[in-house]
Amino acid sequence: MAVSAKYNLLLEVNETLTLSEDQSTDPTLLHTIAGGSGTLNATSTVPATKPWSDDVQLSGGAVTLDLTALARPVLANVDFTGLKVQLFKAKADATNTSAVKIDVGATNGYNIFGAATSEVDLFPGDQCLFQFTDQLPDVGSGAKDIDLSSSDVDAKIIFELVAG
Repeated sequence: MAVSAKYNLLLEVNETLTLSEDQSTDPTLLHTIAGGSGTLNATSTVPATKPWSDDVQLSGGAVTLDLTALARPVLANVDFTGLKVQLFKAKADATNTSAVKIDVGATNGYNIFGAATSEVDLFPGDQCLFQFTDQLPDVGSGAKDIDLSSSDVDAKIIFELVAG
């Protein structure tokens, strides 16, 4: 299997200043952070060798993603054992009635945001994209679970993970 993962983290804002001076046009400032795009594959400095994505629906307001056994509806399960998560995107369904918390698993937790106490809440319609630099832990028996929870007992969230 060959994997090529293209990402783009561009945020670019044009701000037109309104000055009280007698000029034909007001100046525009560009706010941006450069260098937030690229392509990862098996031979890149930060490798990408396995992808997984799915629409995840919480049951009873919770679900645990096991990075050693990520289910897919039609194809075989995906196992990230020995790999690091390199790219991660999540989007909370706009019809959710409350936020979905993405957190380190309570048992055998995987530090998806780099620290054992880190978490992100995605409110209805929110999305996030993280690109890591081969610094997260290897997935294994002691570091494999990501917990999702919400007071919306059947909340939905779209997940996409790339490991290498």
